[in-house]
Amino acid sequence: MALAGCANWNMQPEIAVRNNSLGDRVDRADRPAGQGDSIGDAPGDNNQLLKQPFNERLRATAVPSIKSDAPQKADEVEAPALPETAVDASVPPLILPAFIDVVFGEILKVPYSTGPEVAARKDVIQLRSSGALSAPDFLHLVSVALKDYGIRVSPQNGLYVVIADANARQRRPQFLRSRSRQSTPAALRPVVQFVQMQAIDSNNMRNLLLQAFPRGGALEVTNDTTTGSVILTGLPEDVDAALEIIETMDDLAFANSEVMQFKPIFWQVEEMAEQLAKILRAEGWQASVGERQFLPIHMVPVPFSNSLLVFVREEEARQRVLYWLNSLDQPSQKGDIDQIFVYDVQNTDAASIAETANAVLSNRGGRLPGAETTSAPNAANASNGGTQSASQGEIVVDPLGNRLIFSGSASDYQRLLQLLRRLDQPTPEVLIEVTVAEVTLTDETQYGVEFFVDSVGGSGADVSFGTDGGLGLSASGFNLGFLSGDVSAALNAFAQNQQVNVLSTPRLVARSGGAANIQVGTDVPVITSQAASDQQSGDGTRDVLQSVQFRSTGVLLNIEPIVYSTGRVDLTITQEVSSALPNPNAAIASPIISNRNLSTQLTLDDGGTAVLGGLIQDSITRGDTGIPLLKDIPWIGSLFSVDSLSVERTELLVIITAYIIRSSEDRARFVDYLTDDINQSLADPLKLRTRLPKQP
Repeated sequence: MALAGCANWNMQPEIAVRNNSLGDRVDRADRPAGQGDSIGDAPGDNNQLLKQPFNERLRATAVPSIKSDAPQKADEVEAPALPETAVDASVPPLILPAFIDVVFGEILKVPYSTGPEVAARKDVIQLRSSGALSAPDFLHLVSVALKDYGIRVSPQNGLYVVIADANARQRRPQFLRSRSRQSTPAALRPVVQFVQMQAIDSNNMRNLLLQAFPRGGALEVTNDTTTGSVILTGLPEDVDAALEIIETMDDLAFANSEVMQFKPIFWQVEEMAEQLAKILRAEGWQASVGERQFLPIHMVPVPFSNSLLVFVREEEARQRVLYWLNSLDQPSQKGDIDQIFVYDVQNTDAASIAETANAVLSNRGGRLPGAETTSAPNAANASNGGTQSASQGEIVVDPLGNRLIFSGSASDYQRLLQLLRRLDQPTPEVLIEVTVAEVTLTDETQYGVEFFVDSVGGSGADVSFGTDGGLGLSASGFNLGFLSGDVSAALNAFAQNQQVNVLSTPRLVARSGGAANIQVGTDVPVITSQAASDQQSGDGTRDVLQSVQFRSTGVLLNIEPIVYSTGRVDLTITQEVSSALPNPNAAIASPIISNRNLSTQLTLDDGGTAVLGGLIQDSITRGDTGIPLLKDIPWIGSLFSVDSLSVERTELLVIITAYIIRSSEDRARFVDYLTDDINQSLADPLKLRTRLPKQP
């Protein structure tokens, strides 16, 4: 007798479906209100619509300053250490050599040397301090006093050198290439410093320095026009004074001011610059155009991009320039003279805008004077870079530059321009988040009896019969066996419970008016046909030719969104959840495809959630396998049969949420959130466990 038991539990942790989890965690920009503005013909409407486009054509940029806020540190010169105690001394009248010896040798007690001209001097000098001074201050006082006698004091190579001023100018100069006066060493030998100008012409700077340092004076000033440099030659203190002037004057003419870039529509930029300069000069402003003068209001036309650069310092002048730019850039009042206008499409396809704009202007009740209805061939030509007729002008699409070229009068273009700006808007995108939750519960019970009788009857006529192995009795579960002589019997009872939870959340982004699809799964090979080959193999059999097609399974999502200005989203959705299952029919080699799909259309608000569909399916299967007639006998029929009961319950729910992405900031926030979420999941080892928990 054998006794066995089996229990099978396949429980998963609880899975919860949370509504709007992504939208609640991502901080998006404020949603704009619905756009209900109309394109009218009233003068007030035109002025209001032209206000924002003027700002779009104007760009302001600050002009930087090239002055150094942090000058280069001066080269340090090795100097003897001075006493730390205060000095309170008065030096009686002494000749210069004796005065120098008392100050440096007895009071400061530092090493020093004097030149031969100084040692031979007989001048008498006296020094009286007003009180206790620090050693550096006392040394500075002595240096100033000796300077009046034409004597210079400078630290050099660990001692103080005291020489005559004329000898200092005759020493070998030190050559420097710098524009920082703090980098000039405080030594006695002359300095030749090359200073490259950043903004001012080197000739103009040379003339300015010659006014401060006349020819034949302490500083020699020359210039090199090839490199735009000024060359300063003189003692360090004189060069330092010249560098201070250069740092003050050598800056951009409009440093720390503003440059405005304006793109006129109804003017050629050269003509507009000249007219604007004349108006400003008539009002009393100093205005210039081109490269000959650089007055406080300076304008530079750029014909290539038809842009006008205006450099201005004062805010009052800036406001006046903006006023005249807005006032002058209007359609010509000379009449309907044909002109060429170019509109750069920034946010969408130029051909689609041309087709839409032409259809509106050609068919609206208040179309432009002389408007003609455009035929279908013209519309087709527009998409290929052809020409469309729009009222009295023509629209030509430049597909390479994504531009619209309009040939017509300025008044016609002004009215067309309002429509073009409204059509030339960024196409919004939609992020679709679909949550597919599926729970499958399986409860299976099976019990029955199998027996076998061997060698019944006399010699030569033995008979064996029974159901052993013929009723499909399970080997799992509870088993009870009986064996007596030639008779054996087995009793089995088996029960199994399973719960399978499947939760998937595919996300997909699509542009309004476009389509997108995503597949997360596998392609399963399915045999579609079989045929015997005409040729035989060596053993006489024929090969079998099979046609195989791959069937996509998994989570498949297709969407086609349309976004409205009010924040609503129309969605056409096809959702499929499929998987490959073993085929119980051994004669068919292809698997069974379990497929659940839905197709629907619905409308959602931005961030809104809806239930696409759900399914609750109960499947009950009863089985009774045994010996005919005997298995149907009441009470004892169970001894000759195997009974089975299988109950399967499937619950499927599909939830969808739509988020409108109107800007790059919204897109970046979604990307940052989803990327961080993945990184946290990969960094958390608990989310990557492979063993089931002890408690469900």
